[in-house]
Amino acid sequence: MSAIRNARLFFHQQSLKKQLKAKKSPHPRKRVNLSSAQTVGILFDATELDNRKIVLKYAKELKGLQKKVSLLGFFDSKVEDENYTFKHINLKHIDWALRPIGEDVKAFMAKTYDVFINADPRTQIYSEYIAALSDAHLKVGPCTENTYCYDVMIDLGKSMDLNKFLQQVDVLMKKTNTRHEAAI
Repeated sequence: MSAIRNARLFFHQQSLKKQLKAKKSPHPRKRVNLSSAQTVGILFDATELDNRKIVLKYAKELKGLQKKVSLLGFFDSKVEDENYTFKHINLKHIDWALRPIGEDVKAFMAKTYDVFINADPRTQIYSEYIAALSDAHLKVGPCTENTYCYDVMIDLGKSMDLNKFLQQVDVLMKKTNTRHEAAI
């Protein structure tokens, strides 16, 4: 890595540590699973059309289950386009210290979610930053060394298939915090 990249990462980590230390959750965390969740925040890589279609279909399914869904897509370019049905950011919204900035990011992170899902099988520095600072009762995302980002991590190995990733999210979310009858 270059010295400049190392400096950017250093300032990114310092900023994140400072914000995490100052962050106080306005409410106690509660037990939640997919059936009990009312609000879901989904962060995703929107660069590829196929990924957008998959995530938008998944969001539609959640809305069909009476969930209020907020989306934030990330485009790996600097091109601006206002013709999307979801809030989005791009490389213009990443500052020198590799932190996501902008009104859409602030609005997305300001909401409280029952479930936060990073719908990207790969770990990204911008998505970990948003996940770590977002307020949610349960955070689900890809496997990373930065365990402060998520409560539940999904590891698909070398497979980066978004459909498989979201299937695993569903399976895990249906199994978390379930109530079982007492065994007799």
